[in-house]
Amino acid sequence: LFERHSARSVCVASTPFLATLGAGLSSALVLDVGEVFSSAVPVEEGYALGDCSVCGAPGGRLLTDAMGEMLQKAGVELPGGPAGRAAARLAKERLGCVAVNLKEELLKLQERPRSPRSSGLLSGLGSDLRQSLACEGVQCAELLFSPPTGRIPGIHEIIIDSLRLQSDVNLRGKLLGNILLTGASSMLTGLPERLRSEVQQRSPWVAPGKSVEEVNVVALAERNTLAWSGGAALANCDVFKDMCTSRADFSNHGARIIHRNYL
Repeated sequence: LFERHSARSVCVASTPFLATLGAGLSSALVLDVGEVFSSAVPVEEGYALGDCSVCGAPGGRLLTDAMGEMLQKAGVELPGGPAGRAAARLAKERLGCVAVNLKEELLKLQERPRSPRSSGLLSGLGSDLRQSLACEGVQCAELLFSPPTGRIPGIHEIIIDSLRLQSDVNLRGKLLGNILLTGASSMLTGLPERLRSEVQQRSPWVAPGKSVEEVNVVALAERNTLAWSGGAALANCDVFKDMCTSRADFSNHGARIIHRNYL
C-alpha cells in the first residue's frame, strides 16, 4: 500500500477483532466461516488471542464444490466453467440448511418426491425446486460439521480446540457465552442452533462447572459483513489516527512496524 499505492497511512486489523467490534462486544470467541477455511479466535477485551487461534475447518469453497457434484448426481444439468460454479454457489446459499439431527432430517426428506430441474431454473429457486433438492441442501451444509476426510475438523471441534488452548478456565466459560458467528457461510439456515447443540455436548470438557444452558451463539442478521461494520466503527473512533502506521514510520522502520501495530 505504501510502495505501490502511495498511501499516507495504513491501519491493519484482524477479522476477529473487527467482527467483535462490529457486533458491539469486547470479548467473544469468533468463529469465522470463510471462503477457504473456517477459524476460531478468542478476543478478550479487544485483543485477539493469536496463541489460542485454531483454523483448518471447511469453508464455503468446499461446500460450493460439493453442491455442484450433488446437483449433477441429482440430474441437474450444469454448464461448464464459471457459470456452473456460480449456479452451484447460488444453490448452496439458497438451499443449504443445517439439520440439528441429520439422520432424522434425511429420513423425512427422502420421502418427498424429487423432480430434477435444469440449471436455468436455479436463478429462481422456487418452492418446487427447494423441495426436490432439499436433501442435497442438508447434506452439503453438513460438511461444515462432518468434513469428507477425517483429518479435517468440523467447525464445532475447532471451537473446543481453541478453548483448550486457553489456560484460564474462567475465561473459557466467558467465551462459551459469547460465540460470535461471522463469514458468508455462517448465514446457512439452522447453523447457529446446531452449533450450540454440538458445543453444549462438549462444553463440560473445557469449562467444568459451566452450565450447558449458558452456551450462547451470537448470530446477528448482518454477520456476513461484521468485519466491514467493525472497520467502519474503528475508522470513526477518535483514536483511529493513533492506530495507523504513517508512511514516514514505514520508511524509517520497514515492514516490522506493520506487525507491531497489527490489531
